[in-house]
Formats: sequence, C-alpha cells, structure tokens
Amino acid sequence: MSEYKQLRTYMKEVILRSLATDKGLKNYFTGVPCVNGHISERDTKHCYCIECNRIKAAKQYKEDPEKCKEATRKRHLDTNGESQRKYRLKKRNETKIINELENK
Repeated sequence: MSEYKQLRTYMKEVILRSLATDKGLKNYFTGVPCVNGHISERDTKHCYCIECNRIKAAKQYKEDPEKCKEATRKRHLDTNGESQRKYRLKKRNETKIINELENK
C-alpha cells in the first residue's frame, strides 16, 4: 500500500460496527489490523476487510476472468432492468400529467 493510502487510512474516523449498522453505513473503520495486517475499512454486513476482499477479487479475476465477467453481467442485468422499468414508468406518468395540464 502506498504511503498516501496509509496516511489516508489512519486519518479515518474510528467507528464501531454497531454504530455503523445503526447509521446505515456500508463500511466502518476500527483502526485495528486484520489477520493479514491490513489497516482498512471493514464491511458492516460481513465484517471482512475491504483490502483483503479487493485482493481476493483480483486473484479470482486473474484465475478465471470469464466467470467473473459473467457474474457481473448477471448482477447488472437484474439491477439495470428494474431501474430502467422504474425510469420509463416515471417518465410516462410525467408525460401524462404535462399533457393533461396542456389540454386544460
């Protein structure tokens, strides 16, 4: 890790997991090194070290990039399809309201 990232990490506010959960935060910072020695934020839901997870993901991608790409595609197709439907519905409703106001 570069010196800049280490300094940035040390300047973070220490927060307990319970407080992070109450505030609805995705990550929290303890200032305590993980098992692998990383001083990094941790995931609120699963308690894993963000840096360890990043390294693990990079290793998995290097071993089998197609599998990782396919998983990403599946995850984004579900998300994007739903958000696009919501957007179109919202636009349709806005258009109806504007047309009704213009016709009055």
